[in-house]
Amino acid sequence: MQSLKFLILAYNQFTGNIPPEFGNLQSLQALDLSFNGLTGSIPSSFGNLRSLLWLMLANNSLSGEIPAEIGNCGSLLWLNLANNQFSGKIPHQITNIGKNATPTFELNKQNDGVVAGTGECLAMKRWIPADYPPFSFVYTLLTRKSCRSLWDQILKGTGLFPMCVAGSMVRTFRISGYLQLSGNQFSGELPSQIGTMQNFTMLHLGVNAFNGKLPPGIGQMPLVVLNLTKNEFSGQIPIEFGDIECLRNLDLSYNNFSGAFPTSLNDLTELSKFNISYNPYITGVIPSTGQLATFEKESYLGDPLLRLPPFIDNSTDGFPGKKDPNEKPKRHEKMAAALVFLALTLVFLVCGIVSLVICIMVKAPTDSPGYLLTRYKVSA
Repeated sequence: MQSLKFLILAYNQFTGNIPPEFGNLQSLQALDLSFNGLTGSIPSSFGNLRSLLWLMLANNSLSGEIPAEIGNCGSLLWLNLANNQFSGKIPHQITNIGKNATPTFELNKQNDGVVAGTGECLAMKRWIPADYPPFSFVYTLLTRKSCRSLWDQILKGTGLFPMCVAGSMVRTFRISGYLQLSGNQFSGELPSQIGTMQNFTMLHLGVNAFNGKLPPGIGQMPLVVLNLTKNEFSGQIPIEFGDIECLRNLDLSYNNFSGAFPTSLNDLTELSKFNISYNPYITGVIPSTGQLATFEKESYLGDPLLRLPPFIDNSTDGFPGKKDPNEKPKRHEKMAAALVFLALTLVFLVCGIVSLVICIMVKAPTDSPGYLLTRYKVSA
């Protein structure tokens, strides 16, 4: 068992605690226990897994805090703890994960015997966050034929898509990872050292109870996806977010951000999904030109103190049923009214014709037609 590299036990009905003995598997590179019924906490012995690249514990009933020992996993690039019951602050040691995966990649380059089978291919598809580009692009490329070559690339440290060097548009095929902690009960402030996680392109912390101000250092990460929705973050949005040149998906909705909206976000030319809705204390003006002006009103709902360009509907109070009494009828409303008028006209016309036919039949002679009379004449 000491030479075991991949342990994939997802989608079963395992219950109880995670065996701490897993921490003794020194050669382990992937551990997937997601989609089970596991309870308890993450064993601190996982800090011994220096070659671990993937740790997938999503969709269980795990609880407690993340052990500080997790920071010893220098190769850990893909950590998914989503949809559990974890709580407490995340330890600052978590910012050390994935900082030095080179020894693991070099070891795999020396061993050409690592071949992906059907199980590894299915696992890889599950490990890719397919809802977010550019991960979604890789997901579509992942077929049975391409799986082995992509698996080989990852295990040897080659990235699947170009990632930005922090603070610039320069791109490299350096390997990149993600940190997914969404759907838990984490609280407290984010570690101030989070900006040092230079090998991570996705940070998903949504649906938790994180609070406090955001560390400006996040702006130094080469992020493609940053999702902080449904937390309790407050204070100003760091202007440094405008330095995340390759950011494509930014969701800051349902928080308590305040102060001036950072117009530096208008410089994020690759931003394709943006949501700042339901931050009622944020103020400022959304520029009428640039990237921020390309988004619909849904990106700004529930932000009454934000001034939007005139071509974006300014009704940001978040009540879909409330209408402006001075609002002019829209084109589809006019069309609906015309169709109703046409239908009523048609009904009246049909009723008139039917009434006319009935009147004619009532006034007609009641004698039977001649061809219904007796066919034979009676002799006198």
